[in-house]
Amino acid sequence: MLPYLCLFITAVPLALGASWIAPGAVWYDTDGKKINAHGGGVVQRGSTFYWVGHSAENQTPMMYSSTDLVNWQNLGAQSTVSAMWRPKFAKPNGSFWLFGQQDRYSLSLKSSQLTGGYAQSAKVYLPPSSYSYSDTGMFHDPVSDTWYLLTSADHNIVQINKINSDGTLGDRASSLAAGAYEAPGLFYADGVYFLICSGKTGWRANPNKVFWSTSLAGPWTGGTDIAPSGENTYGSQNTFELTVSGSQKTTYIYMGDAWDSRGGVSSNYVWLPMKVDTSGKTVTLEYHAMWAVNVQTGAVSSAKAAKRYEANHVLSKRTATGGSNEITFRNITGTGAMQWLAFDYTVNSQNAGEAYIKVNNEPPVNISSLNSRAGYHNLVPVQLKLEAGDDNTITFGSMGQDAVTPGRLRTFPLTQSQLRAYTATSAIRQQAFHSQLENTPNADILLSSQKPIAPAIPQTLTEKIVQKYSVGLAPGKKVKAGDYVTLVMTLDHDVQNKSEANLKKYSLIEEFAGKHGVNFVALCGLFNQDEVLNHAIEFHGSEQTMASIPIDDRLSIANMTTEWGALSGLFPVDNMLISWYRARATMASVEDSPIQVRLNHKFIDELEANRLVADPGATYAKELYLNLSTRSFRDVKLTRLVSPFVAGPNSVKVATPLKNLESQDIPLNKAYLVSCTNSRASDIAAAARVFRQATKDSKPAQVAPGVKFYIAAASLPEQQIAEEAGDWQVLVDAGAEVLPAGCLGTGLLEPGEVGISASNRNFKGRMGSTAAKAYLASPEIVAASALQGKIAGPNWYQKPEGVEKVIIGEGSGDHVVDKARSIEDALDSIIGLADSMIATAEGASEQSSAAVAAEEETLTEVLPGFPEQIEGEIIFCDADNINTDGSSSLPSCRLFDSSCALKHAIGIYPGKYTYQDNVSLEDMARVCMENYDPEFRNIAKAGDILVTAYNFGCGSSREQAATSILAKQIPLVVAGSFGNIFSRNSINNALMGVEVPRLVQRLRETYKDDTEKPLTRRTGWKLLWDVRRSKVVITEKDGSSWEQKVGELPPNVQEIIAKGGLEKWVKSQITA
Repeated sequence: MLPYLCLFITAVPLALGASWIAPGAVWYDTDGKKINAHGGGVVQRGSTFYWVGHSAENQTPMMYSSTDLVNWQNLGAQSTVSAMWRPKFAKPNGSFWLFGQQDRYSLSLKSSQLTGGYAQSAKVYLPPSSYSYSDTGMFHDPVSDTWYLLTSADHNIVQINKINSDGTLGDRASSLAAGAYEAPGLFYADGVYFLICSGKTGWRANPNKVFWSTSLAGPWTGGTDIAPSGENTYGSQNTFELTVSGSQKTTYIYMGDAWDSRGGVSSNYVWLPMKVDTSGKTVTLEYHAMWAVNVQTGAVSSAKAAKRYEANHVLSKRTATGGSNEITFRNITGTGAMQWLAFDYTVNSQNAGEAYIKVNNEPPVNISSLNSRAGYHNLVPVQLKLEAGDDNTITFGSMGQDAVTPGRLRTFPLTQSQLRAYTATSAIRQQAFHSQLENTPNADILLSSQKPIAPAIPQTLTEKIVQKYSVGLAPGKKVKAGDYVTLVMTLDHDVQNKSEANLKKYSLIEEFAGKHGVNFVALCGLFNQDEVLNHAIEFHGSEQTMASIPIDDRLSIANMTTEWGALSGLFPVDNMLISWYRARATMASVEDSPIQVRLNHKFIDELEANRLVADPGATYAKELYLNLSTRSFRDVKLTRLVSPFVAGPNSVKVATPLKNLESQDIPLNKAYLVSCTNSRASDIAAAARVFRQATKDSKPAQVAPGVKFYIAAASLPEQQIAEEAGDWQVLVDAGAEVLPAGCLGTGLLEPGEVGISASNRNFKGRMGSTAAKAYLASPEIVAASALQGKIAGPNWYQKPEGVEKVIIGEGSGDHVVDKARSIEDALDSIIGLADSMIATAEGASEQSSAAVAAEEETLTEVLPGFPEQIEGEIIFCDADNINTDGSSSLPSCRLFDSSCALKHAIGIYPGKYTYQDNVSLEDMARVCMENYDPEFRNIAKAGDILVTAYNFGCGSSREQAATSILAKQIPLVVAGSFGNIFSRNSINNALMGVEVPRLVQRLRETYKDDTEKPLTRRTGWKLLWDVRRSKVVITEKDGSSWEQKVGELPPNVQEIIAKGGLEKWVKSQITA
C-alpha cells in the first residue's frame, strides 16, 4: 500500500500565544525564542507555574513562568553557576532552593526569592555512603508535606533522600535496585506512589518504566512500560511528573526530554498526559500530536482537522547520493506570524532519508530540526511563519542519504497529500457571550422554546446575594430591586499613616474584631454615557468566554464598575474561581496562614455545592453585550491584540489610544503601581517584565531620570508572592520607591506635574493637586512610561486583522435571539394589555375603593420618635458631579472669587483633611463644601435643606463628605441623583437624602436668566418631606406649591438614622 502525506495548518498565530503542546516540536516562549529549560521540573505558586531547567549551552539554571502550561515567559538565568544539570525546585523552609547535579555531586543553590539570586549553598555526595550520582529528580509529598531528592546513585540504584528543613540532604528514605535506571520521577495519586525511570542508553531514548508502592519507603513493584515498547517513550527520557488539580479532574503530566545526540541545543521536549489506574497500578502515556490542559478544570483537549488541501503526488528517493522530489501546496492561508502546521506522512522503508520544508521563497529547512518526532509518527506539527493572506506556497520535499543526519534517516515514497486547518476537540470558541454561541453548555436552555420553570418570585444573582446577607428581613421576604435592606460591613485603608493616633486606631479595630468575631479586610471609556448608572451589573458568558478572563482581571473590572456609575459588578461562581480559591486555600494551609480560618477547602466545597445563580425569569433593567474578541486584556497571550487605551487626564471616561498619546511625547513626573485594587502579584509581574526586557549587558534597566516610580502591593500576601517570584526586586533594582501595601498616601502629584497610575481612579484632585494631570493605564504601560520618562508602551501590541473598534451594544449580541426576544416581549405586552382591559371592564364599579386601598398601601411605617416630617429653607448649589473629597493645592483659594473655585476641584470635604482624625465638628462645618464654594460656610445655616444637581457625592468613599454636612447642621440633602458611595455613606452616618430631579429642573428654569449665578444661593423656597407618605411638598418664593412622590424611607433605615448612624446601630445590636 502506498504511504501518504498530509499537511495541516492551524489558524492560531503565535502572536496570540501558543495554543497547543506539541511533543517533540520546537517550543517557543512568549518572546518567540526557543525554550531552554532541559532536564527540568515545574512547581505551582498560586495561579502561576514555574519551569526550571538547565541551559543546553552551559547548564546554567533557567526559569520560565506560565499561567496555562502552554505560553511561557522567560525569567532568565537564575544563577551564575554553570555545569549544573537537571535543576529542580524545592521549598523545605522559608527560602527557595534549586538542587541539581554537578560533577557527580549534589549541588544545592539557595535564594530568598523564587526567581533569581540563587547562590551555592552546598556541594556534597549523597548519604549514606558518598554515592556518585546523576539525574536529579524532585518530589513534594502531599501526605507529609515533605520534599525529597531523587537520584540515580552510581548509575544503578534509584535513591530517594529527604531534604531536611534546613536544606541539607537527609538519610535515604527509599531506593530501587531493580536494574540500571536513571532519570527518576515520582508522583502520588489516590494512595499510590508511582516511580518512573529511564533505562541507561546514553542520549538515546528507551522504554521508560513505572514502579509503584503504597508507601514512600517501598517496596517498589512493577517495571512495566509507560508507552509501547517500540516507541521508546515517544523518543524521550523522563525528567518530571506534574500534577494539575482541576475542578473537574486531576490530570497527571509526563515531562520528558527529547535529547539530540549530545543533549545539546537541538534537544526538545515531550510532554504528554498520563492515564493513571490506581486500582490496577498502571501508568500509560496518552499520545497526542497536539494537546492542551485546562489548568482550571484539569480537562485535556487535543487538536483535530477542520480544513484540508489535497495533492496527488508520490515522492521517492531518486539516487543513493542525492536528488530530490517535491510536493507544492498553493494558496495556503497565512497570518503573518508564527503558526502551527502539521505534516502527516508514513514511511515505507527504514533506509535513511530526510524531508525538508520550503515556505514561499525561503531556504529549505529539515523537518527534524523543527520536530524531533519527524518520521516516527504520521502527524508531525511544526511552527512556521507564513505571509498574511492566501498566496503562500509550502513545498515538502524528500532528499537522499547524503543530506541526512545519521540516526534521523527516513525515505519518503509518498502520495495523497493533504492540508487541513486545526481546531480543538474541545473547541476554543470566539470570546463572546453565551447567547452568541449555539453549542455552549446549557444551550438547550438558551435556545429551546420550552422555558425552564421559574420560581414564583425569580431573583437575579445580585438579589440572591443581598437576600443572603441582609439583616432583619421579614419572614418570607424576597429581596427585589428597589428594596432597602441592611448589610453590615466595614473598610479602612489608611495603612501608610504610621502616626501614633492612627496605629492606636488600628489596634482598637483589631480588638473590636477579636471580641465580636468580625473579619476586617482591607472599561470606563466604553461605558461613558451613563449606560449603567445606578445599576447592579452581572457579567455572564459561555464557559469559554469566562475562562478567558483571569480572576485578577475580574477583580479589577468589578471594582471599576463604580466608575461607570454602577452600584456593583458581579462575576459568576465558575470553575475558574473555584480553582483560584482552592490554590489559595492550599497555600494558606501549607504556610499556616491565618486566612485559612475563612478560606479553606470546606468553605470552597460548600460554595461549589451551593452556587448562587440567577433564577430563570429574573428581571433585568437592560442587557448589554461586549465582544471580547475585539477588546485587549493584560494577559501575556492577549496584550498584542489591540493597541491599549489610556484614561485621562483626570477622568476615567476619557479614553485615548496609547499610540495617539505616544506621538505627543507627554513628559512624566511620577508613575504609580500603587493600589489596594490593582497592584496584585500579576500586576507587579507585568511591570517587572517590561524592565526585564529592557535590560542590556546584564545591567538592570533604570527608571528615567527625573521620574519617581512608586510601588506598593495590594496586600502583604501579594507582595510576598511578588518577592518570591523576583518581580519585586526587579522593580526595586530599577529605582522604584517602595511604599507600604495599600492605597496611595505618599508621593502625591504637585501642581503642574503629570502622573500615570495603574490604580482605578483619577478624577481631579484624587492623586494630589487639582492643577496636576493624572492618567490611568495598565501596569505594563505605567512601567514603560517610568522607563522612558514619558507616556509610552512596551511595543507589544499588534492590531488584529479586520478589527477597527470594540464591538458593544444593547441586547445579547445575537440579532436573531434579540429579535425573537423582542417579539416575545411584544406579545407579552399585548397579552398584558388585554388582561388589563378585561380587568378594568369587570371591575369598574370597584375602581374607587381600589384606588383608596392602593393609596393606603403606600404609607410607610414611621418608628416611634422618628420625625414624620422634615422641613427647611432650600439653599441651591447648582453644579453636577460635586465629588466627595476634591482638593485644592492653593491655600489662598479660600479668598478667591467663585471662578477660582470652578477652576479647581469641586468637592464636599477637602482631601487634605481626609486622614486627620482629630478635626473638630466646628472645623468640619467650616470647611464643608470649601472646594466648591468658599462662601458656603457663610451662606448656609443650621436647619437648611441643601439641594444640588446630579451625581452629587461622586468619587471616593470618604465618609467625611456626609459627616461634614451634618456638622453644618443640615439634616437633609436633595439631589437630582447621588453618587452611589455617598448615598450609602449618608445612611451609615445618619444623613438623610432624597432624589427629586423635578426640583432641580424647576430651580434651574427659575434662575436660568440670573446673570450673577452664585455658587450657593438662598432661594427663599421651602421644602417639606412627608416621610410617612413618601412625598415632598415644595413651596416656591411666590407662595405657590406642588407635590412630588419620592422613594420610601423604610423602618430599617429609619432605625439606623435614629441611632446616629451605622456604627452606633451595630453597637446597639451587639449589646442588646
